[in-house]
Amino acid sequence: MVLNRNRGTGHCSLYVRGRDVQEAEKAVRFASENATWEVIGDAIDVGRTEERQEILEELKKHRNPMRAPEIAQLLGKKEDSIRKTLGRMATCGEIERPSRGLYTCHNSPDVLNFE
Repeated sequence: MVLNRNRGTGHCSLYVRGRDVQEAEKAVRFASENATWEVIGDAIDVGRTEERQEILEELKKHRNPMRAPEIAQLLGKKEDSIRKTLGRMATCGEIERPSRGLYTCHNSPDVLNFE
């Protein structure tokens, strides 16, 4: 078990791996009122920035893969910022890049399934 503090958030992540334990990473925080640690969710979900969350929600709404300019326009943000964030999200596996410049969410409906 490894407890890692996330600076500036007030939260920590608890990484667990072992022979008799399923590997997991949870976001936790210290509750000073009763001196205990509270699990507040999966580390990837809690640690996600607001911009990443907005991008993910937008990708989930659309059936087909999207390009950075489309997402930037829908969110009212700068295209360059969205493009960089999309690249980082694809690299860490938060979203998929089916082809160059196109991004989709893991939970998006199958594009080829027209039922």
